Amino acid sequence: MERATGTAPLLSDVKEPPEASADESDALHEPSQRRVVRSFRGRRVVVHGDRDDPYFQRITHAVRRAQALENLLRQLPRKEGVALDVGANLGITSLAMARACEGPVYAVEPHRRTFAYLRQTLKANSADRVTAMNLALSDRTGPVQLFADNNLSASHLVHEKTLARTPTESAWATTIDALVADPQCPVAFIKIDAEGAEPAILSGAEHTLHRDRPSVFVEYNAFTLMAVMNVNPRDFLERLLATFPYVYRFQKRRAFIVRPGVEALSFLHDVLTQKRACDDLLGTFDPL
Repeated sequence: MERATGTAPLLSDVKEPPEASADESDALHEPSQRRVVRSFRGRRVVVHGDRDDPYFQRITHAVRRAQALENLLRQLPRKEGVALDVGANLGITSLAMARACEGPVYAVEPHRRTFAYLRQTLKANSADRVTAMNLALSDRTGPVQLFADNNLSASHLVHEKTLARTPTESAWATTIDALVADPQCPVAFIKIDAEGAEPAILSGAEHTLHRDRPSVFVEYNAFTLMAVMNVNPRDFLERLLATFPYVYRFQKRRAFIVRPGVEALSFLHDVLTQKRACDDLLGTFDPL
């Protein structure tokens, strides 16, 4: 089973961004750099970040990926309800989700410095429907330790099983179930990019998955699963296949279903030998 996914414009024209507030500048410890990136249809997205951050230096590539995510979201049958951007980073995917989804967007980012850039990006693009939250998400509530990498997109949780990383800051963690406990505000879509913490985050969303049946777009990073959380990547894939009736991978802008057995083996082979250990998966309760 397959479906073309194509690409779509990311943002409409935006106003000139406001200056950073004093509290944001304090959190950054240094001035933010602003970049205006044009999508393939000439529209603009204004992004704030650290000029020395490798992710920010490749921001045009990140915008293209967000365009593809937006186009995928437009093809999903359900657009009303809350959309969660877990691991929002600088806010590019949050902006794409706000354009494609009809309900509110919660942009969740635990790292203080990255969160300050996220807020600036959202303000610069007048993203009024996006609420930024300086939180970690996990399978439990309480304080957690974080490692802030020079590549801000590679920052991650630290616990007793994490290899060769010393915590650099702390944050408060909660669960998706606690965050969106109100049944009057159902969740339609969840994107998770959390550098290996994806299994724990899904464990904290079991009630939400059962109640709301949202689509879940998750980064599948074999390296961070093992190095950060000591999770067997095959175990996580099998868990996704057991949780969602339909799991899709993406190749050449098309979605292909992954089933247990040969297709799962093929996905693992490609991730480890062709995808530099990292790919995206979409889990749904209804077929595309």
